[in-house]
Amino acid sequence: MRVMIVEDQTMIRSLLESYFRAEDGYRITASIPGAKQAVEVCRTSSVDLILMDVQMPILNGYETTKKIRQMEDRKKAEI
Repeated sequence: MRVMIVEDQTMIRSLLESYFRAEDGYRITASIPGAKQAVEVCRTSSVDLILMDVQMPILNGYETTKKIRQMEDRKKAEI
């Protein structure tokens, strides 16, 4: 399973990375501090699971998730 971690706090992001690296069947596709980067990763890479912080500066996790879902819906409609 391809995992993307979106968390602005370095310590929490590192903890999540350590957890998923220790578990079989998971591969970290991206581990990033910001929501705008998350949208870009989703444009260029396939991700199965996104762990998203909901309280981030600039663009919160709720708005980011909405953008990613809209993008995924457009991709499915093109198929």
